[in-house]
Amino acid sequence: MKNVHLEPIKQENIEAAFQLNVAEEQHRYVAPIERSLAYAYVNRDQVQPFGIYAEEQMVGYVLTIYDPSDGMYCVWHMLIDSAQQGQGYGYEGLKLVLDYFRSEPFGKGTSIGLSCHEENTQALQLYRRLGFKETGEKDDENELTMLRDFS
Repeated sequence: MKNVHLEPIKQENIEAAFQLNVAEEQHRYVAPIERSLAYAYVNRDQVQPFGIYAEEQMVGYVLTIYDPSDGMYCVWHMLIDSAQQGQGYGYEGLKLVLDYFRSEPFGKGTSIGLSCHEENTQALQLYRRLGFKETGEKDDENELTMLRDFS
C-alpha cells in the first residue's frame, strides 16, 4: 500500500478536495465537501478538515471536530473518492485520525464518536473494525451513533 497520511485542508489543496467524489449510490450518505468546509470555517476553533493522501494524491477527506463540553472528539464527515475505494485508504486514514485525536489537539479527550447511515454497510464495517460500537441511538439526521474509547 502507498504511504497514507493526513494533510490539513488549506488554500494549496482545497481544489483537490472539491474534485473528490463518492459513488452515485453513496451521495445520500455523505454531505458535500463544500458544506463540510463551510461548517469548518464557522467552527474553526474546534474543527480540523484533512485531506487523506496516498503518497502525493488526495484520495479522501475527513472533518474532525471536538466538543469541549464533554471532551468528545468526532469524525463528522469522511469519504474516499470512488476511484480509490476498496484499497484500504479509509481504514488507514481513520487510524491516522484516531492517532490525531489521541494527541488531544483541542483539549482533553474522553471518547470518540461518529454517526453513520444504517444502510451504509461498507462504512459500518470499517468503523466496527476500528472499535466503534453502536450506542442504540440515532442523531438528529436519523443516523446511527457510534462510540469508542479514547485510548
